[in-house]
Amino acid sequence: MKNNFGADFPFRKPRKGFHPVHSLEGRNNCMPYVRNERDGTAVVGVYLRVTNPRLREEIICAHFLQAYGKWRAQSLLAVTILGRDNPWDFQIGIKDGTQGNIVDAFYLEIVSIANDEWSHQNNTREDLFVKARDSKAIPLSLLKKINIGFPDESVTKQIEKFERAGHGKNDEVANPHYGQDAVIFVSTSRPIVRTLYDLILDAFNSKVTKDHDGKEHTILIIDNRATAYDIDDYHDAVKRLHSANPSCPFREVWFYNGYYSDNDGYNAEYSFAPLNVADEILDPITDRMKASGSSINEDGIIFY
Repeated sequence: MKNNFGADFPFRKPRKGFHPVHSLEGRNNCMPYVRNERDGTAVVGVYLRVTNPRLREEIICAHFLQAYGKWRAQSLLAVTILGRDNPWDFQIGIKDGTQGNIVDAFYLEIVSIANDEWSHQNNTREDLFVKARDSKAIPLSLLKKINIGFPDESVTKQIEKFERAGHGKNDEVANPHYGQDAVIFVSTSRPIVRTLYDLILDAFNSKVTKDHDGKEHTILIIDNRATAYDIDDYHDAVKRLHSANPSCPFREVWFYNGYYSDNDGYNAEYSFAPLNVADEILDPITDRMKASGSSINEDGIIFY
């Protein structure tokens, strides 16, 4: 499978393993980035950027259901969302599209990981800024919060002017960031002290300890928003997980990387990799994907 992603960023190497296959031209909800390593190497990557957390979950759910259909469907399927946040993120019902018989039912739960807490906070600040650009007016408290993350002397003066005029924190005020062109975020990164295995295990355990019924019917998706790790770190994490053999109450656990997508889940590219999937489920999936000749990249990651 030819990778055209590198053509978007000449003279830099793509992030190993976790990168889109196609060009980013005309794509939505994507954030390209360049990570300059201490040895001078420039690594380019891209990740799915959706500033609304609930919409992000819905997009990932749509991607999983698309993949589910390609992996397991032998005929037309009808998908129904039976529940939302009750208590798992989604309750899914699958029916045979011709006979109407229920062929599968499960919960879907999504948990995200980031490089570290500092990176998570940085991503949150950037998401707030990006989202605010779409609104002509925003609450004064939000404008102040954005200005803490991205200080701007002219915005500070506008905030002071709003406060002198008697505006309260919940009052809508003119948004100085509205309609701004695309911005480039520049930030430093802290030394990575935790492995991808550590991040995955923490995310996994955070859901294991939830006092919710139905874990045995739940598919857990770990949404990878960490940018400092590549395919070698994933393989190491899988080996360590198998060695540690933690008790897994979930039906399946998948490692998801999103690259771009429309809000409805289409015009998208993403990948899934197994973390804890029984052989009787994974083997037919792998055989089916290999038979297609175009769905598994050089690192064994299932791409869409």
